[in-house]
Amino acid sequence: MADPQQTRVYKWEGEWVDWNRASASALAIRKAIRTAERAYAVPKMKIWLVKNNRSVCRMDGRSGKGLRLPTFYDPSTHAIHIRPRHRNIATALHEAAHGICDAFFGNVDHPEFPAHGPLWLGIYLNLLIAAEVAPKNALIASAKQRGLKYAPLGKISPAKIRQSYAGLIDRAQFV
Repeated sequence: MADPQQTRVYKWEGEWVDWNRASASALAIRKAIRTAERAYAVPKMKIWLVKNNRSVCRMDGRSGKGLRLPTFYDPSTHAIHIRPRHRNIATALHEAAHGICDAFFGNVDHPEFPAHGPLWLGIYLNLLIAAEVAPKNALIASAKQRGLKYAPLGKISPAKIRQSYAGLIDRAQFV
């Protein structure tokens, strides 16, 4: 599925020093994700803090011993898998934003809602700002400088999105 912003989002995240190293405890990561879930009133996600950077399974469920896998949100299980090297608040919120988008809009790779598209990035920015990961002005300026498109933060804020899309959550199916 086409995800035109994915590479630019990853490069943008790579420019933030604390977003590129393990800088948060397991408790802090869980707290950040639970706070995001409560803010957007979505069902709880499973949180898997993977013990090593190599895994014995792949996202498609096949054996893959020794493969290096990314941190990711799995829509089929409504779970976030976080590798040790990615244990920081920004990465946790990145994956939580995928889970929130999945809860409201369905499959994160739907053509109208690319996985790293404007709706997702608007939610992600709101989460980063609320968690005080970086100042709002710095986040917005850097995203604009990188040409990233995001939904207006006021229209995708927790209160606004809950109001606009409340029925979607009621009908959502989670494992």
